[in-house]
Amino acid sequence: MQPHDDSASTRRLAWVDVAKGLCMIAVVALWVGRQMQWEAGWINHFEAFARPFRMPDFFLLSGLFVGAVLQRPWRSYVDTKVLHYWYFLLLWTLIIVPISWLGGTQRPASVPAALAELAFKLYKPEAMLWFILMLPVYFVVTRLLARVPVLLVLPLAAGLMVSQPHSGIYPLDWFAKYFVFFYAGHVVADSVLDLAEWGRRNRVATAALLIGWAVLNHWFTTSVHAEVGSALLVFGFLGIAAVVLMSSLLADQGWAAGLRWLGAHSIVVYLGFYIPMMVIIRVFRRFAPQADVNLVATCAWAGGIAAALLIWALLRRTPLNFLYERPAWARLVVDPKAGSTRSQPRPELAVAGR
Repeated sequence: MQPHDDSASTRRLAWVDVAKGLCMIAVVALWVGRQMQWEAGWINHFEAFARPFRMPDFFLLSGLFVGAVLQRPWRSYVDTKVLHYWYFLLLWTLIIVPISWLGGTQRPASVPAALAELAFKLYKPEAMLWFILMLPVYFVVTRLLARVPVLLVLPLAAGLMVSQPHSGIYPLDWFAKYFVFFYAGHVVADSVLDLAEWGRRNRVATAALLIGWAVLNHWFTTSVHAEVGSALLVFGFLGIAAVVLMSSLLADQGWAAGLRWLGAHSIVVYLGFYIPMMVIIRVFRRFAPQADVNLVATCAWAGGIAAALLIWALLRRTPLNFLYERPAWARLVVDPKAGSTRSQPRPELAVAGR
């Protein structure tokens, strides 16, 4: 079992975007449920079903093509795999946190308190931004471990995940919980791509496997084993395999083109859905407090995604495009193909960045 070579990046197929789209839908559902304090109707059941594989799959997809860039000069690597994501972490922390204060009850009492809370949110990011904090850490650690045998690193990473530490140091706990999936995406990338191809060529068998997995995953998520570290590791990888197979079935279906497009723009949704979702829920609470929870959850879920994409479409050709595309002044390396005033092309913005 060896890390894949550069040729693996050329095999990136449509299923990758479909998989990211599926995961993005699940991520939004998670935060709808949390904002509604788990009084969210069908969202509760969907989120519980997706819990074992939602973030593991996102991290594995993020590591899938890292082998293609692992040998870049450090300056370029840090620019695209560290500063790139931390730029968006800082920027969107400065947007999301103050807006969350506007409708909340826990507002800072003073400017120093507000600045202190903003600084703390870079250590323990608001809502979904923790993913963007951790990705650069995984990229750097994976590069530092490039010469360490895979058969040493992978079991150690799995052991960290199984231990499910709760040290109170949030980045350390997140690292332990998800690094195994990111690293596995790197070292077994060819096998993942082969699995997707097998699923595409064996549709009946794939459908049967997915049905069996769905039954098994439902049992697991409703059982007493749902919080056991070793079981979470196994069902995390089973769920990842299921998403890969499902995505391979959907990738060439015309009716799934929207899902594929959503996955290709996953970072736009990931950064932009939270505020519209929060606004929709608060509007319902204020003006229609008796509204059916399923209706509220559906509107917040679909509305958050749609609003994020709409805002991006309106701003992408304006000076505010820096919300989604890193400007030249925030780069260590200027991409010669993109000119002197533009950041890297959009593919780098994808959550499973290349």
